[in-house]
Amino acid sequence: MKKVILYLICILTGTISFAKYENLRLVAGYPDSDYYDYNQKYVSISAILRIDGDSLTEEIALSDSSYILFFVRLYQEYDELFALSVQRGKGSMSQLFADSATSQLYVVNTKTLERKVFDIPYFVVEYDIKYNVLVFDTNIIKNDDTMCLVFKCMNFDLPEDTNIPSKIYYSLNISTGSFEKTGLSVYRNIITNNRKIIFKDVSDGTRLRGDSTINGFSMMAPKHYGKNLFLDRPIADLRINKQFLRNGGGLMLNTDSVMVISFYGDGDRDNGRMRVRTFYVYNKVNLQWSPVQIKSNRIIIEYHQGYICGHQNVDTYDWGAFNIKREYWTKPQTKYGPSYVATKDYDSDWYENRAPYSNGDLFLYHVNTKNKIEWNTGHGDSEILLVKDEVVYYRVYDKIYCAKIIDHKSLDTPELIIQNTIVGDVHWAFFKE
Repeated sequence: MKKVILYLICILTGTISFAKYENLRLVAGYPDSDYYDYNQKYVSISAILRIDGDSLTEEIALSDSSYILFFVRLYQEYDELFALSVQRGKGSMSQLFADSATSQLYVVNTKTLERKVFDIPYFVVEYDIKYNVLVFDTNIIKNDDTMCLVFKCMNFDLPEDTNIPSKIYYSLNISTGSFEKTGLSVYRNIITNNRKIIFKDVSDGTRLRGDSTINGFSMMAPKHYGKNLFLDRPIADLRINKQFLRNGGGLMLNTDSVMVISFYGDGDRDNGRMRVRTFYVYNKVNLQWSPVQIKSNRIIIEYHQGYICGHQNVDTYDWGAFNIKREYWTKPQTKYGPSYVATKDYDSDWYENRAPYSNGDLFLYHVNTKNKIEWNTGHGDSEILLVKDEVVYYRVYDKIYCAKIIDHKSLDTPELIIQNTIVGDVHWAFFKE
């Protein structure tokens, strides 16, 4: 009865209604894979939250303080959320992880909130020797309707003259829970969203050719680090200078619908210090490429329901590149995230690790119509959280707004959904059924 009365009050006062946002879920947390904190002060708690009036209530915990949160990856196109964390050690850099630390993987279906928890072992045994499972070198693969995580496993002590491989690969099937050895060919079906995967010149390595019509790229065996990808037919289609590959490029997005690549050095400086960058969008429905230009020193993008979402005017090295406002990057610590204070001497952890910062310029690029919508939020700590049913949901510091997308060309007047201190630590959003 109380909920009904409150619901009627919300309607009459014009404030947020329970009915409108009762299925909206927010994900808070700061993965630590880019900002190692050897003093153990870094907040590493993550959770799925629901909106209760002007408050946020924790619904599903994804990581606690005994673990270091390594990544959160939300794939809107596949209705899956992944959160991977590693047992925390004690003390200094050499003890960042616990001895024989296990990793914990949470997989949440965003439609039903069904949760699965997997323990990833510290090592596996093949050829009668131990291989460490490298959780920081993890990619997500999609084979038909099955999603898997593939881990690179290394033995760093093998002599060079042995015939035993120093690296092998293991795959976790999230449907069956099986954790078993796999081969490099599994990477033909790699997917990624807002995670740059490096590729380089294709003059060496083992080529594993994929279907460039479907996947749009092939892969070479990793030789030194990471997952070194190369493009096959798409490169010829684009007539990209191979020098860009030698300098290092990246696979920015790859889903069933779209692929986006970028190349280091493929851009020109404007009159200031900001670079005009180009990324290339491959529409897998009509099999066409489209170049997209943005003014930014760093490309930060995601794909949501037909739209590539991202930031413009992002700098990672020198906040003197434009008129950055320091108060943008002053934030209190919460249960789900650290505090940080911007200083001209770069003496905070935030700047020592060259985190990206901007003046709050966001954009939406509609893949089919090639229309781009741009707007400034008025605050540098802003990001797009979700696009669903032609509505964009975005965070502006401690507030979350939504706005209808009009004909893929402009935004309607934004509506404030919630303002709360914890919102500053929210970086993902989705609707459950």
